[in-house]
Amino acid sequence: MAMTASEFGEADLLNNLAALLLPVFTLSIAEGVFRFVLDKKENPNELLTAGIGVIGSCSLVSLAIIAVVFLVTKEQNWVYFYFYFITEAFRALFAQFARGVGNVRNFSISGIIAAGVLFGATYILVKTMSLGVVGYLLAFIIANLCSICYLIVTVKTIRKFVWLYSASKVKKILIYSLPLIPNTLSWWATNVSSRYILAYNCGIALAGLFAATSKLPALINIVTSVFQQSWQISSVKQSEADDYITFYSRVFTLYSSMVFITGATIIVLVPFISKFVLQGEFYEAWVYTPLLLFSAILGCFSVYFGNFYTVKKNSKAIMRTTIYGAISNVVLCFALIPFFGIYGALAANVLSFVIITGARFIDTQKFMPIKFSKWKIYTSICLLFVESLGMTSNNKYGYFFSVICIVIILAISLIAAKDVKKTN
Repeated sequence: MAMTASEFGEADLLNNLAALLLPVFTLSIAEGVFRFVLDKKENPNELLTAGIGVIGSCSLVSLAIIAVVFLVTKEQNWVYFYFYFITEAFRALFAQFARGVGNVRNFSISGIIAAGVLFGATYILVKTMSLGVVGYLLAFIIANLCSICYLIVTVKTIRKFVWLYSASKVKKILIYSLPLIPNTLSWWATNVSSRYILAYNCGIALAGLFAATSKLPALINIVTSVFQQSWQISSVKQSEADDYITFYSRVFTLYSSMVFITGATIIVLVPFISKFVLQGEFYEAWVYTPLLLFSAILGCFSVYFGNFYTVKKNSKAIMRTTIYGAISNVVLCFALIPFFGIYGALAANVLSFVIITGARFIDTQKFMPIKFSKWKIYTSICLLFVESLGMTSNNKYGYFFSVICIVIILAISLIAAKDVKKTN
């Protein structure tokens, strides 16, 4: 038996609570280690030592806190939550380290292993054994452990790791990583706070339905994450080239074409895909998905522009732009959800991503003035928004306009990609 809407809502809230606490109790050390390991002059052993040391120390602090919470609540879920939290922290560290030292293939495979094990374990523990929220958390723990073991065995730098502590190195990494904590918290507020506000105003069951709709937007992130992971590395390496602006501009045009085509296609296919992804009582929530997909598409662009801050090691600017969106989202959620329910949360989500993406584009153009066809990008974004509204309306006229939008988007994107090839 699968989880009920209420159980799914509780499990989702715990999952997102982990995402909220992870940067706080690990000091965002994994992201810091990744950025510095890209610099050839750095010693990988010193960086990995710093990461393991910070996470190990922070895990003791979090253990004390979880112990108090468990003694007060007597809820066994908190025990499983702690092990999920710790395994996720080390998995993230080893994965980011592997990617930074050039083991991108192993990094990708570790993610596939984690996803595959998570799917299988969830099916067995939640659906077959009916363990509910406990089974959900156990599935994550098992998936993380499998991913960690794979990275330790296959990544030579991790397997032959030598403890090499450097206080100055830890300090150097933390100067970069600490501003990423409020950045990650702000992303959490932008993506997840609406669920808590929705649960408070409309009940945890409705929040569970809203959370279930995030499965489809995750498809956009899966497709683009393959690019983004490589882009983070190549953008740092290309930053020292003479024609780096031309390189960034061409990549952006091709990237935007891929995002628009993928996004527009998934949006128009939402009712059909949802039959497989959103089953039972969750299927009715598919009408909320198109606008969440639109937000996810904007998020892809915000990540692209945000990577320029990573190139410059300007984590404070990353934090600042994300905070703009987080504050906007929370304020709009409190203002709109009591009156419009889920649609208020959708509106807040879309507007917050518009603010983040817009702020990053305007700011990064000051030091990374990439060139692109503005009318093609802006027209495609507007058409995607109209397509999302058309699908959300759930009527034949809306479907008709959505199909027209996707045809125009495909044409614009293919023309843009063709123009880039002509300039090569």
